[in-house]
Amino acid sequence: MKAIAILAMLSSLTCAATAALAEENKFDGKIAIEANVANTDEHTGGELGIGYRLSYGRVHLTPYVGAFIHGKDNDRYSEETSKGSTTCRDNETGRNVSTSKCDFTTADAYGKLEATVTAYKFSNSPSGIDIGGGVRFDKNSADPYAALGVNATSSIAVRANIGKDYWAAGLHCAF
Repeated sequence: MKAIAILAMLSSLTCAATAALAEENKFDGKIAIEANVANTDEHTGGELGIGYRLSYGRVHLTPYVGAFIHGKDNDRYSEETSKGSTTCRDNETGRNVSTSKCDFTTADAYGKLEATVTAYKFSNSPSGIDIGGGVRFDKNSADPYAALGVNATSSIAVRANIGKDYWAAGLHCAF
């Protein structure tokens, strides 16, 4: 089912790409950095990624690798606050333990492959609107998503990715 969604997305991008290439055919490559608030696998956290944005006219293909930083589930330890003091308790033994055991922050690797088209360019400006889609890979799944971006300048964009089991919103920079 995901393969069908990916193929449908790629075929629609091909139609848009054909129109964009007819207008502008300049090849370019830039390092891309993304910083997003994201939700995947029922965890909310932050994505920090780096990629390489390949552009041909208004068509862009960007592979990314990065880290999804989020809180992990841990039923054994819990933080308790009493009279303004916070302690970490081992729920199996009932004893107080080092506060480092209650730090549930973790980072999971991810990869993405994203294809977009600059569908609209503001007159006499490098700014525009990108539409497209991609697939996000992590240790648990491959999640297709739709992408929408508003380019504030030729190198800074506000982006949103929305899929069935994944969403993200944040800033993307290319230089």
